[in-house]
Amino acid sequence: MLKLRFLPLCVLITLFLCAGCDNDEDEDSNPDLEPLEVFDLNVPAPNGLCMSADGNHLWTVSDSTDYLYKLDMQGQTQEIIMLYGMGLRGVCIDSRDSSFYSVSVTRKAVVHLDSTGTLLEEFQLPDTSVVDNLFGLALDESSDVLYVVQSAYPGNLYLMSIHGGWLSAFELDSGADCSGLCMDSATDRLWIVFAHSDRLKRMNSTGVEVGSWTHELADLQGIEEHNGYLYVISSTHQQLYVLDKP
Repeated sequence: MLKLRFLPLCVLITLFLCAGCDNDEDEDSNPDLEPLEVFDLNVPAPNGLCMSADGNHLWTVSDSTDYLYKLDMQGQTQEIIMLYGMGLRGVCIDSRDSSFYSVSVTRKAVVHLDSTGTLLEEFQLPDTSVVDNLFGLALDESSDVLYVVQSAYPGNLYLMSIHGGWLSAFELDSGADCSGLCMDSATDRLWIVFAHSDRLKRMNSTGVEVGSWTHELADLQGIEEHNGYLYVISSTHQQLYVLDKP
């Protein structure tokens, strides 16, 4: 009689544990972040993303055309500022005067452009050999500090005063392949994306990782935070994705 009772109990326990294992695997396979909306862009090789001063539009630059593109919130092109010979990578905006900051590969400098694209000033890099690996920029308007991210190994975060002068540099916890950066105004943290990683990360102002989330999006080259959402762009797929901010 004992054997008859014991065997079914073992079977039940085994089935229960196996079912639990399957559920865990399914949960682990699901990404943390999935797009709420996806929009096609008419921008070749978009790179960098920032919100307009009025909060109603997005700006990006193109690796292919060297133009600045103003987009509506569904990714449709509203305006194009034609720039020549700059070799721009990444973009952020100063909402106080709608001017832009970007990395110019041609000039080997961070450039400051007015709202029409006219060059106002440029900031020479302390080490011009890294310019080809600089991609993302973010501006903290409360401190007038510009953050610039280097994608090459090991990955560095450079801090620059917009009044002139490089302040410091930090090695990133997140490693290399960084491709986009933005400031989270609500938390004073930085959001960062990677061209060849399934991770979206948050870090503090010294490059220390404070959060990480998975996704299934490819070749992300720009990120912006606004009103509880994250906007990210894929350069290869020429798409704009809208995500819930975790």
